Amino acid sequence: AVARFQARHGLEVDGLAGRTTLAEMNRTAEERVRQIELNLERLRWAEDVAPRRGVRINVPDYRLEAIDADTVAVSMRVGVGRSGWATPVFTDTMTYLVANPWWYVPESVAKMTLLPKILADSTYLATNGYEVLPGWGSEHAPIDPALIEWHQLPPGRMPYKLRQRPGRANALGRVKFMFPNPYHIYLHDTADRSTFVKSVRGVSHGCIRIENPDALAAFVLGPEALAPDGRFTRAEESGEQKVIPLAERIPVQIRYATAWVDRDGVLQFRRDIYDVDRDLDRALRGMPPIVAERE
Repeated sequence: AVARFQARHGLEVDGLAGRTTLAEMNRTAEERVRQIELNLERLRWAEDVAPRRGVRINVPDYRLEAIDADTVAVSMRVGVGRSGWATPVFTDTMTYLVANPWWYVPESVAKMTLLPKILADSTYLATNGYEVLPGWGSEHAPIDPALIEWHQLPPGRMPYKLRQRPGRANALGRVKFMFPNPYHIYLHDTADRSTFVKSVRGVSHGCIRIENPDALAAFVLGPEALAPDGRFTRAEESGEQKVIPLAERIPVQIRYATAWVDRDGVLQFRRDIYDVDRDLDRALRGMPPIVAERE
């Protein structure tokens, strides 16, 4: 019974009534009813009709489903944005893949995440395949990071651009799936496979890490692309960054649902990882939002 409860609440299914499981068990019936109401309210806003063929990610469920003719063709775990780097909710269209991608590090990630590692370890950039540039564009050549006085940079500033070469250490793994959007969000492989053994998978800076990139590539390109002489296999084995256009545009829906009925008729609940339910509940009651204090 405990294991069944854990499964329908997205918890680690170990049959043990630990602290997290007990916290979910102790939610009242009134709280669950309100959770259902808030999710129904969000459904009222939805203008997007579910495509017959497409990719759907539910952020609080940490799961991706590839749908074909109302059938789940592929299902896998994903990692989403951690607290402070929330993955946005939107719909767009996947148009191409990139095999062996370079990672052009966003300025905020370079400053807040990588710079402390550089300061702690002078070999960090070289060990992990990063290049340092004075700016983006072909006119800017890489700089030797050993020539930079990193400890003398003004606090809170990162005047350099960082990019990571393709390879095993690359944060994007072997492939990224692109659906160009104003949020610069995409799906990608990852070098950190430990992401997918956790039940709580808020791990990224907003982009979505996927558990099985080969299965998704076969879905969007066709299984023949992964044959020994297929175009995905050839691109990947080249070791160089290669763009692979899709013959068919694939709708991608990123949504936020903490309560729904699954295909077996079982009511599912998930935790409100970004406090979206909380904020909506306060708005519907005419209460001001809770503003998080800056650290």
